[in-house]
Amino acid sequence: MSRTGWPTSFMFFGLLECDGEVVSELRRSTVLFLSIVTCSAFAPLAHAEVVLAASVADNQGNFAHPFTFVSDFWPRNVSANYKQKHPFLEYHSFFNTFGSNPNKRSQHELYDETTPYPHYQFHRLTDHIDTVLAEGLKPYLTLGNCPIDLASNQTIGFFNTMIYGPAAGKWDTYRDFVTAFFDDLNTKYGYDEVASWRYRFMTEQDNNQWWIAGPDEWFKFYDYTVSGARRANADVRISPGNLMRHAPGTYGTWLVPFANRIQNNIFSLSDEQTEKPDRVTFSLYSPWRVNQSSSPNVLSVDTSAIRAALAPYPMFDNIPLGIDEGYVGVDENDKTLWARVDGTEWGATHFAYLAQQMIDENWDVGSLWEPGDPDLPQPMRNVLEILDTMDGMEKITIPVTSGTPPSNNEVAALAATDGLTTKVMLANYHYWRTSSTPTDYRVRLTDLVPGHYKVTETRIDKDHGNYRTQWLIDSAGFPRQGDNSQYDMNPLAGLTDPNALALWNANYATYQAMANDMDMGTATYAVDSSGILEIAVQLPAHAVSFFTAVMSAAACDFGGGGCGLADINLMMAQGDLVAGVSASPGNQFNLNGDNVINEDDITEWLSLTGTTNGYRSPMLSGDTDNVGASSPTSRTVDITDFENFLAGFTGAGSTWEVGNFNGDGVVDITDFSNNFLPSFVATGGGTYDAGQLVPEPSAVQLLGLGGLLLVYLCCTKTTGCGRRRPQHQRASFPLPSRQVARQQTVAVRVGKY
Repeated sequence: MSRTGWPTSFMFFGLLECDGEVVSELRRSTVLFLSIVTCSAFAPLAHAEVVLAASVADNQGNFAHPFTFVSDFWPRNVSANYKQKHPFLEYHSFFNTFGSNPNKRSQHELYDETTPYPHYQFHRLTDHIDTVLAEGLKPYLTLGNCPIDLASNQTIGFFNTMIYGPAAGKWDTYRDFVTAFFDDLNTKYGYDEVASWRYRFMTEQDNNQWWIAGPDEWFKFYDYTVSGARRANADVRISPGNLMRHAPGTYGTWLVPFANRIQNNIFSLSDEQTEKPDRVTFSLYSPWRVNQSSSPNVLSVDTSAIRAALAPYPMFDNIPLGIDEGYVGVDENDKTLWARVDGTEWGATHFAYLAQQMIDENWDVGSLWEPGDPDLPQPMRNVLEILDTMDGMEKITIPVTSGTPPSNNEVAALAATDGLTTKVMLANYHYWRTSSTPTDYRVRLTDLVPGHYKVTETRIDKDHGNYRTQWLIDSAGFPRQGDNSQYDMNPLAGLTDPNALALWNANYATYQAMANDMDMGTATYAVDSSGILEIAVQLPAHAVSFFTAVMSAAACDFGGGGCGLADINLMMAQGDLVAGVSASPGNQFNLNGDNVINEDDITEWLSLTGTTNGYRSPMLSGDTDNVGASSPTSRTVDITDFENFLAGFTGAGSTWEVGNFNGDGVVDITDFSNNFLPSFVATGGGTYDAGQLVPEPSAVQLLGLGGLLLVYLCCTKTTGCGRRRPQHQRASFPLPSRQVARQQTVAVRVGKY
């Protein structure tokens, strides 16, 4: 049986069925958009392969989605169905929770001396928190900067916020304000709920556009904030603000002194103790931009340096590290790839790489500046949503074991398993937008439990899960404003020509289909006792593929334990299959997917069982005693099967093993003429094993078989062309067992006639 509809881009190696034969290797046509399976010996790919290997027994701890919160520069409402459109998100981050912007005092300032005493206007924030919670997200609050009316200096920084702390004599007022703020949160949302949110104090204190008063005042400012918060809620943990320039000099100025204060209980209020924060966070800016062309493992370098700086402080051993904001890189034209932008396959591969780095290096969390268009998923968002399906599984390492990518390529890979399902992310990319080339990869999974697996490929590249690349081509003739607008998350960014909007609207349905077209196909095959599964794939330039290998029973195995007699009888128990039984999509007995369980599904079950059980040909209707056999056991349709049919014909039952081959619940002449007899003729009353010649039945055999049935019909004088007498004619006799029932029924008929 030749199969079509297989993936066009990847090959499977193992025990696979092809043209009705179980083969050890499968080679698939590699012509793009042609889904053709061809059976032949394996031929090597055209280029040297990069091989990655992972053992599903290699438990490396919990796999956690690395990007779980979205940042807003100023607090605002989130759009409807935001969580539904971005299921991987857990938190919504509010910058500058306390306000601190003179230009937006009436909107954002939580301590506002232009309002009545005590000047608290917490509703300006909690109204937004209500919206976030209603969308199924939790708040991530960036506490600070200093409220305008409490600041020691009214100078504002580049981002329109106070860049100094409280004035002399106002520190206690500030601490009381913080306590009142958390009291208000406790009252509105509950103590435990508020403690479950995330908090950090300010952002980029090492950036003089956010803070200019120096480390010592910042440490004091942090201590007063922590003190005010825990007076209201002792379970709240506040991390220090994300450092921007994480280099040795920065560690010495900010990170190391902070760790030293915590370790040695140095606190600005003498009657209080320090407490360990829940994480240390950073902005991902300068190091990536400087090092990306010289080191593909930037985050690994950063992680080592950060851990080394914290090594003298045991309290900070293994403290979670997080990325709170930043950009991922720049292209060869110095165009910035922000954490919220590039909507093409280039951005998707960079996020896949960044995700791999974060998970491998055990970074706690990363933020996004809006993860894409609200309605049309862009490639980056598709990557993040598929990664979300791996969340909570067991992480397994998947290193390159042989081969190297071309000089202008890099590879990123992640893998996770839950024992029955194994998922692999594989990315082919390069730092520069125009430099990546197609590359051949082979993923080898080992230590799998032998059994049947369905393997699915989902891909994001130029042509899959991606409308943005085509839109940039379509809209190239329209002038754009801004240096980076062509990479921005908004597809209409910088376009002023009304014809551009008209073009967008005209092609919207096409772009929508392109954004969601990621399915490259599914194949089902067996993993033998070696426990090895291999996937070979040629990924195009800038592409991310996700492979999902799901252990499942074969489609013909309804009850577990392999495909056999019990399964075909379960199918027949659904009702009269000659008339047809309506079935909903996904019904396990609806094997051909037409939403009706009927004789066609019996035919499909016989085919699947033959393949699954190792034969080159389907099981045959009429085979009563070998329908669950496995290769190399011989299969026959012979006189024994005829005898079994006669047993059912005389009233011994209505299941497969006694002759109900068409599923109508009755063993009758139709089962004989339409099902048993053709199979008996085809096998010559003998075997139908793979590789054996099938003898033609002799005239004597056929005459003898027909004669036996004729004699039986005449002797019993049944009516209706061999149908059994109505049940009520023999219902008064108890039937304690199948054997006794057969004897009693025959005795009644003989005695009566």
